[in-house]
Amino acid sequence: MNANFKELYEKLAICKFCNLNTLVIPIVPVENLKSGYHYLTSVLSKLTTLKYLEFSGLSSAINNLDEKAAKAIKKGLNNFKEDKGELEAFSYQNFNVGKDFSDYLLSHLHDSEKLCSVKFESTQLLAIGNTAKVFNSYLSNLSGLTELKLNRCSLNVQQSKLLADSLMRLKNLRVVEVKGNSAMGMGLPAIIYNLAFSPRLALLDVS
Repeated sequence: MNANFKELYEKLAICKFCNLNTLVIPIVPVENLKSGYHYLTSVLSKLTTLKYLEFSGLSSAINNLDEKAAKAIKKGLNNFKEDKGELEAFSYQNFNVGKDFSDYLLSHLHDSEKLCSVKFESTQLLAIGNTAKVFNSYLSNLSGLTELKLNRCSLNVQQSKLLADSLMRLKNLRVVEVKGNSAMGMGLPAIIYNLAFSPRLALLDVS
């Protein structure tokens, strides 16, 4: 085994033993590293104690997530779920994608019964290809969701209307934010109208 990975696995074992429940993974390009993004798969596969997981690009840079990284994330999250890991909060922030990665980056949302918070911020992930449709097919089944933040996600009218349809089914929502999506058009009134049927809603921010 590569000495660096042996050290990584030892540290991950300690983190798991200590019941580490929160992790922020920076989205950075991998250069001159033979193993590529395998470290992402390893971290996600080993740390099944996680409850809050965030993938975030650096705030001072233009961050792009490539397909190899997306595949590594999918494999790691699949392993995480197969080993009985259950996230309660999940976030993608501050990165862009060049194509539809919905199969890689969203499939873990299926049957995520414990998930209560989903945040996508400063990313056009949901605006690419068929991603918004796939996302909303999963979102509508997250019955325990209490917080949804989709800020600065470049949502258009059609994507916003898909979101509105999903929101009507989520009766436990308390916080909804869709800030900084200037192209929502008539999708925004649909979101506001459908949230009128959310009995527990305490905060709606559409600024």
